Amino acid sequence: MFRPVHIILLCAAVCQLFTAVSSTAADRTAPLVFASQPLSAPGGTLATLLKHDRILRQELASMGLALQVIAVKKGGDAINMMQSGAADMATLGDMPMLEAAATMPLSIFARSRFSSISLVGEKGILGKDLKGKLIGYAPGTNGHFALLKILAGSGLHETDVKLAPMDVTEMGAALLQKKIDAFSAWEPTPEATIAANPNRFGVIGRQSSVSHVVIMQSTAGRHPELRFHLAAALVRAINWIGHDRKALLLATDWTLEDMRTLTGTASMLTHNQMASVITRELEALSHSPKIPSETAADSSMLAEELLFLKKHGKVSAAATWDSIRASFDFKAMEQVMKQPQIYQLTRYDYESN
Repeated sequence: MFRPVHIILLCAAVCQLFTAVSSTAADRTAPLVFASQPLSAPGGTLATLLKHDRILRQELASMGLALQVIAVKKGGDAINMMQSGAADMATLGDMPMLEAAATMPLSIFARSRFSSISLVGEKGILGKDLKGKLIGYAPGTNGHFALLKILAGSGLHETDVKLAPMDVTEMGAALLQKKIDAFSAWEPTPEATIAANPNRFGVIGRQSSVSHVVIMQSTAGRHPELRFHLAAALVRAINWIGHDRKALLLATDWTLEDMRTLTGTASMLTHNQMASVITRELEALSHSPKIPSETAADSSMLAEELLFLKKHGKVSAAATWDSIRASFDFKAMEQVMKQPQIYQLTRYDYESN
């Protein structure tokens, strides 16, 4: 006959059993580390949306994975994490992506940005006027690449100017304090700097730029369905904030908070200005993370960029376009977009905190 004390002991044993089972399940969950750049729009916003996506979380849990988004300031930081095994995936601009694909086996399965990099300085300055000037840049980034292209278009080489390596977070203040004469960076830094000083600063030159979401082939190989669910989450994120104003404003909140956490200071952009930047960048991306098939063509922008970067010694001379082209994965996104119901592309379930 059970006595109250027996019932209490039985309940305690059951609780311990459930705790042990939960702990065992948790122990089996491996982190999927995503090196994200909150200071780059709209890629940083898409990364934070993945972090809040309950649908993706459930799909990853079924594979024994848990997404862990780690903020970095530039592509070079993400490359270092991937090379050391500290990250499985990342968003990378043109130059760091080409550098990474030339040195490690990647699967490039989505596009996270297609816009332009701006060279910002005092109003009225032309590209040719930069000779001998001090220019802020982040080495090994798409901002670095854009600077080289803009200088070349003005008949200058990087040796004709003085280069000041710095984090993108330092550029606006450095320009304001006249520590540098110009800087080359991606959005939202140029817009934030100009918006804070519209009568003083302007764009000297622009260069087209593209960013991609990449994952280590070793990670993708261990989890064959992973790329499909990540691709679906990116499509879902763009659909959600592209068609729902409240969703856009919430995503803007998350983006600004990620930026503040990374830099320790609030963005110079207001909430509405940041929302406008995200909207404009998504329009430039055609509201789709799908990589156009022409990206792999011999005459593509990236193929030409590889030749340019090799010529300037920024990418190994041994790197070939054929080897990098083999890294592109067009199938994952194509399969996802052909099966919107299976991959729940228009079902939204994002946690609000």
